[in-house]
Amino acid sequence: MAGLLEIDRKIFLFVNGLGDPRLDWALGFATHFGQPVILGVLLLAGVFFWDRRHWRIRGAFFAVNLLMLEAATQLFKGMVMRPRPFEAFPEMTVRVLFDLPQSASFPSGHAAASFAVALLLVRVYGKKFRIFYLAAFWIALSRIYVGVHYPSDVAAGALLGLFGADILWRLTGRFFKLRASRLTLEP
Repeated sequence: MAGLLEIDRKIFLFVNGLGDPRLDWALGFATHFGQPVILGVLLLAGVFFWDRRHWRIRGAFFAVNLLMLEAATQLFKGMVMRPRPFEAFPEMTVRVLFDLPQSASFPSGHAAASFAVALLLVRVYGKKFRIFYLAAFWIALSRIYVGVHYPSDVAAGALLGLFGADILWRLTGRFFKLRASRLTLEP
């Protein structure tokens, strides 16, 4: 286990230490879109403007799934209580580009939410939305770069997002009729 934690630490220090102004902008910008609340608002706005015919039911579907996933993420954070990198290594210089988060580090809520959204978009709208997995990866990488998560935090968040969204997809299918082309209430 100590070897894995050391690898985690080394990858964190490498990515966090890149320190390029262009990456500061690009990854700093991306990290804000991974906030579950912002991601949820953007998702709902996109569904409204892009899918007017089914926006209410699909918006409700996405909102319910994101809220349940956020609750699961916070539950894991409370159980694991892993300190953030800037707290765990005060002797090292950790670049933190934004305000210091007060919550625990494991798992990354940004990674969980962004990967869950990517999976659900693909499930609801089809394969053409696979590009959102790349966006989710970029958001997850940004959390390491801006200095607030270890690689294992974002990997666990991504897995929680993918598996959690898949489970919620199956569970909410009892209340919603789910198809790639249409999402409507069960009669």
